[in-house]
Amino acid sequence: MRPAVGPFRPPPTGRLLMKAIRDDAFGAEVLFVVEGLPSSAGMRLAGSLRGPDCSRATTLPVTVPLQPVASGRGVAARAVLTEPAPWTPELPNRYRLEARLDGGDALDESSRQPFGGWIALRRLGVRGRSFWLDGRRFVLRGGPAFAVAEATASLAAARSWNHAVIVDADRSDLASAGDAAAMERLLDAADRDGTFVVVVFSARHAASVAAITAFHPAAAFAIARDREAADAFAPLRVPSGPLVGLTIDGGFPPPADVGSADFLVVRVSAGGRPHDGWLGGSPLPLVACRAGGADSETCDGLQATLARWAVERAGPVLPWDWSGYLALC
Repeated sequence: MRPAVGPFRPPPTGRLLMKAIRDDAFGAEVLFVVEGLPSSAGMRLAGSLRGPDCSRATTLPVTVPLQPVASGRGVAARAVLTEPAPWTPELPNRYRLEARLDGGDALDESSRQPFGGWIALRRLGVRGRSFWLDGRRFVLRGGPAFAVAEATASLAAARSWNHAVIVDADRSDLASAGDAAAMERLLDAADRDGTFVVVVFSARHAASVAAITAFHPAAAFAIARDREAADAFAPLRVPSGPLVGLTIDGGFPPPADVGSADFLVVRVSAGGRPHDGWLGGSPLPLVACRAGGADSETCDGLQATLARWAVERAGPVLPWDWSGYLALC
């Protein structure tokens, strides 16, 4: 879930976590937890969830109160949506969370300030060797990679190609106020318009990327440049955050240990092909990437190259297929 106007406001104290604890034909339940409080005795999480709001459709919004529930991690509440509207690129539905901490002797006036913003129910995950979005197989495409200051201008073009916008965190300083604000504006616009944003990062930007992508449905994929970056990101992950990919050199066989990665990004050299060890695929979804090109032809060319390689080496039918094609290496 996510925001449309203005930045998401975190709690004045502690950290907010959000997780869909039920999402089926009968509705959805979303759990909100404020963890890391000095003391939670006598406190409760109050407020409401209102929506859906969508830039492409008009729906009668409803307001759902937050219902306090017990949690071993902090102060918690749930919202029950009887007819949930998920966020997809076609229908980027969002809900407005308005929350506050009430009660408790440990709370001063500043800790009672309201927090929240726009959130979304994003049905994205991994099933077998594929990405699934709202019940359908999804193939990720995008590129080239931009610094955050340049990425906003590429939103319209990316959407026209059904591509994701790729932001290279190492070309920016997301810990600085200026670049962090620019990234928030980019993600707010992508949330509203239904365009995925992929963030590529190294270990030094892991904390900033984890924080800034936590409540943006458009920020559905983050790619660690190496194992060090993936390991730095792992303890900072939240349930509402992105799927995390690990970049691997495709000139070598698939690694035996990929840590906590949800998918692998296989670098294919310009004009080259992956090691034949990749013909067997991987237990995780595989996304191919290579440098060069500024439009859909790069992704299409890479897809064609890999299809020829597979046919030449293993015949016309493989038990798996690539889950994405990116121009970012």
